[in-house]
Amino acid sequence: MATEIETGDVPSELTDQETFNISHEQLRGAAKKEAFFREKEKMFTPFAFKRPDDIPEGRRAHVRLCKGSLVRGTVQVLPSGGDTNVHCHPDADGFWFVLKGKVEWRNVDGDLIGAFGPGEGIMVPRYARYSFNQVGDEELHLLQVVASANDGSKRRVGIGPQTRSTSKTLHYNYPGELNGPAAESD
Repeated sequence: MATEIETGDVPSELTDQETFNISHEQLRGAAKKEAFFREKEKMFTPFAFKRPDDIPEGRRAHVRLCKGSLVRGTVQVLPSGGDTNVHCHPDADGFWFVLKGKVEWRNVDGDLIGAFGPGEGIMVPRYARYSFNQVGDEELHLLQVVASANDGSKRRVGIGPQTRSTSKTLHYNYPGELNGPAAESD
């Protein structure tokens, strides 16, 4: 059953918004707004994380979970000794949440910001410089959720050299894309 939408219930930025994939060009007012919401609601994206079986020993991987127009979710899998160089993300605020293992987070000067285990994490604002490293013997599973500005700025800017060798990162595709590693990167 369709929900009746009052004009005051719709955010002002949607009042002139074009609807997507609507075959009835003549829709107006509440019907147009309802059609807009229905089209968006078709885009719900359920997902589940399963560690890929084909990650080679000692390699790190990014397992892509979901992406929208502003936000994307990934689980980073880091082996024992895995780390990142100092870097920042000019186009995205993000948060990292430990699912398994332990991680240490450091600022640009190498000072410890915090050590986090399962159920803990950190929010990192756009442009903030940081690095992190896996701690202990247990593989690290780190949920990364970022909201991008989509303003054309670079997604990741490396600031310093890699402090430990972890080889290249394997990137696994989002659900619905071809299976297997999508690409490798440093």
